[in-house]
Amino acid sequence: MKKAAAILLTFTMLFLVGCDNGRPETTPEPSPVAVSSGDCYEVSLLKNNDGIEKYSYTVKTHDGKVIESAICANKPKVKPLNGDLLGIRFYTDSDSFVRYYDIKSGRVSASYFDAFWDNGTLVAYNDFEKSEKLIVRDIFDDNGYRYEKEIKSDSLTLIVTKAEPTDDGETLTVKFKLGEHGAEKNVRLPLVDKDSDGV
Repeated sequence: MKKAAAILLTFTMLFLVGCDNGRPETTPEPSPVAVSSGDCYEVSLLKNNDGIEKYSYTVKTHDGKVIESAICANKPKVKPLNGDLLGIRFYTDSDSFVRYYDIKSGRVSASYFDAFWDNGTLVAYNDFEKSEKLIVRDIFDDNGYRYEKEIKSDSLTLIVTKAEPTDDGETLTVKFKLGEHGAEKNVRLPLVDKDSDGV
């Protein structure tokens, strides 16, 4: 009887040591769940055990080299612009910005806050709160085409309501309001440098 009790006690101790190992069991983190993907990008949802959600994104070149991979608090929106260019809009609690990825060469653009238009070569963005300007510039080249239009106003905010290029593609017509209840105004931003051979 003592022998059977000793064997049972030894077996129980081995079982407990094997399960506990001196540390509490950790629950494994859930696997990422893809929420959008394309040939060269993937956005996945990450949800931890506390129910907190984050998103990861990865952008690759056509040959599979990772250009950028990171985690962000809010779901980014991906927009393929052509076969070699992606635009991704990221969101903060109070703002948004766009970054562009050349998936052929692996280039990444600067971050353009309050971007409201692009055509695959140029981007237009609202820089009013910083410089009182609307800006059109080359997406990747700091020394490329750039046009700035100063908007003088006592208003604290400028809200772009519409942006549309003319039929010839040489001008961007932008409608905007100064403040939430301001009257709508128009401004024309040239997309081509008339003093040179083009963009």
